[in-house]
Amino acid sequence: MTNRAQDGSGNPGRAPKEPRSGPVPPGMLPTPSELTADALSDWIAKNPDPDVGGVRILPDLKTVMVYWKGAPPAGLRNLAVTLPMPVTFQASPYSLADLDPIARKVLADNRDVVSSTGPSHDYSGVSVTLWSTAPLNATIARLNKEASVPIIFDKTADPVDLAGTTDTSDSHALDECVEPARCADVPRFFGGGMIRVRGLTPSWSRVCSTGVALYAGTHQYMTTAAHCLPSGTWVSYDNGEVLGSVNQSIGHYKPDPGDIMIIETPNLFRIWNGAWNTDISQPVTKMKRPAEGVYVAVSAGVSGNNAPQRVESVGRYWSTETAESVGPGFFVEPHVTDRIWGYVQKGDSGSPVIRSDSAGNFEVQGFLSKGQNTVATPTNCSPLRHPGFPPTTSPPSYCYGDYWAVYADIAINSYVGVHLKTVSDQGP
Repeated sequence: MTNRAQDGSGNPGRAPKEPRSGPVPPGMLPTPSELTADALSDWIAKNPDPDVGGVRILPDLKTVMVYWKGAPPAGLRNLAVTLPMPVTFQASPYSLADLDPIARKVLADNRDVVSSTGPSHDYSGVSVTLWSTAPLNATIARLNKEASVPIIFDKTADPVDLAGTTDTSDSHALDECVEPARCADVPRFFGGGMIRVRGLTPSWSRVCSTGVALYAGTHQYMTTAAHCLPSGTWVSYDNGEVLGSVNQSIGHYKPDPGDIMIIETPNLFRIWNGAWNTDISQPVTKMKRPAEGVYVAVSAGVSGNNAPQRVESVGRYWSTETAESVGPGFFVEPHVTDRIWGYVQKGDSGSPVIRSDSAGNFEVQGFLSKGQNTVATPTNCSPLRHPGFPPTTSPPSYCYGDYWAVYADIAINSYVGVHLKTVSDQGP
């Protein structure tokens, strides 16, 4: 059992932290369709073209589509015939480059009624989600009248920030939380850890999650979500081990466009893997954007590793309490048979959204920003969540079935000269 150190002081007698890898969650190893989509996406990333739309795995999980405005390059077609799954090329009226600035403008001009925007699945227009308070027919009619491309209604969605709160007057250190672990991390810190702000008020404190390890020169940083707010000293949740503070004066707080902030602290290129109290972690190999239709998981501080869920749409923009426009990123929702489950909840903000490679290493896709589709039955929240965060607490720690995540490269590359720590680039 760890005793929460309110002063956050280190333990000079602590044994060295020895990382341990383990098996990845079921369903995270790449499928033939995902390997095909990855290869196509990698080729497109290395060969930029203004006419590209995107890559999509259809819901049947067998059909891989490539959308392109005009004739796709011969090199991409030649690659497609070598891949494990058949590839269908579909002509699209618009490219991503055509639709992206329009999607951003539609959100910027209509945040009172529009909650999210991005390209439609087939790149035939801009897809929008509306706040539940928006008049549907009148809003869509007006947006189409004002826009130069079709505006397509996707769904009603009321995104909410996933920063949590906790009552620090009570001890949350439990027998099951033995450092180092997701719930009680120690230097050098991992991504996907559970953290809180020390000393904001006499009792209540914010709770969020660490993202990934970064470095710039000899400096080391850990990410979390900007909407968790930059004030106060961040510490590991159950043991009070100090990470540090966010230095706004030198640009460590960047709510737009990546909903990210960084804490200077010693770290390693690993992400926790398992339940709220896991002591297993996996190494990070790279960051990349997910294709539409792949399955991703969140290594979340409060909720633990959730079950893989489908990337429903890509190239999305949304707002947070601290930024008028976040993105681009992607929207994730459960498979239709899993709609009763809420895999993320308050306190998971900033968690890394991950996929596994064939060797069980983690590839970082993005960072958790918003939740949507509140799950009505508390027992259907993540079974791996921290027991100090039941959804029946006051204030309630709601869990959510859907979520938005900002692309990892958008968030990280908003910092100049900062690099992701990986197996091949471990930094200081």
